[in-house]
Amino acid sequence: MTFAETPINEAGFRRQAAVLCRRILLILSAAITVVFLAGSVFIVTNALETRNAILRSITAQALTISNAFDREVTAAQYLLRGLSQSPALLSRDLPGFHAQLMRTPGPAGSSFALWDTQDQVLNTLRPFGTRLPARGDTAGLEDEHKRIARLGFSVSNRIEGPVPGLPLVAASLRLDGADEGMSGVLSMVLPQARLDAVTRDAGGPPGSVTVLMDRLGTVVAASVADPPALSPFPAAVTGLLDGLPSDWSLMFRDSAGERLVGVQHSSITGYITATSMPHVLVNAPVRAAAWQIAAVGAALVLAGSLAGLVATRQVGRVASAAASTARQLDQKSARYASLWNDTPEGLFVVTITPDGRFV
Repeated sequence: MTFAETPINEAGFRRQAAVLCRRILLILSAAITVVFLAGSVFIVTNALETRNAILRSITAQALTISNAFDREVTAAQYLLRGLSQSPALLSRDLPGFHAQLMRTPGPAGSSFALWDTQDQVLNTLRPFGTRLPARGDTAGLEDEHKRIARLGFSVSNRIEGPVPGLPLVAASLRLDGADEGMSGVLSMVLPQARLDAVTRDAGGPPGSVTVLMDRLGTVVAASVADPPALSPFPAAVTGLLDGLPSDWSLMFRDSAGERLVGVQHSSITGYITATSMPHVLVNAPVRAAAWQIAAVGAALVLAGSLAGLVATRQVGRVASAAASTARQLDQKSARYASLWNDTPEGLFVVTITPDGRFV
């Protein structure tokens, strides 16, 4: 009697296990890639939003300081207009007007001066009657006088004051005579401490420096005691620093490429407010995002490798168990085949007894 056995293919189990491992690794790789890309997009988007917020804070700081200085100048203008209607001034009672100016409240350190068409008539920093410098004795004062005559009110550039080595900024109002022609100038010196306070009280983004510059680009006040020197503005910007009829703002890199500068121009004063920040600080969120992406990528690769290793080992164990079971089945099949094939057929003769039993 012949027994036909069906062999169990152990190699097939191993091939199926290998295919399953490859599928698992492919799925893990796809999942890691999707998570990495999604995380990278989130990190980069957040970094760019932070960088844009820094850029907006730079221009906002320049605008804030510019508006604060405009308010100081506007307050000085209103005060000068009120003083220009003083009966003592209109009646040319100069000693009385000098005394009135001495009693006029103003920011600490401020002072007043009265000019006729040629010379300085009085100054609250000096006793009345003291000889005062003429207009031509101070460099740049002639140009300021022409500007006042043209505009009616103006803020001077930073000019040399009566005390050598102590430059000043003055708000000046044109005075007209009975013939409606210019008869003089009433000026108020804006104290340096007040100008510094204007640039410092508003705070600003960390690492930024704000400077207030006159129409010639000279620094009048700064938010820090020793502000970093700004490189010359690019040629395309230099031509915009004076003579514009309205407010404007822009942002650019300085000529050295080290600082990002936000500039605000005031139509009231013609002054420039510049807030600058090192370029390395502006781009800090982007650099931090690059490191975060690298860290996330490394963590995902490590986690994926561990997961793939665990999964392949589990599949390997299942494949090994299946192969072992296949071997055992093959061995049992071989024993059964040997039993059927090697036993004489006579041993399998069956006799039926009269009572119906098989023996």
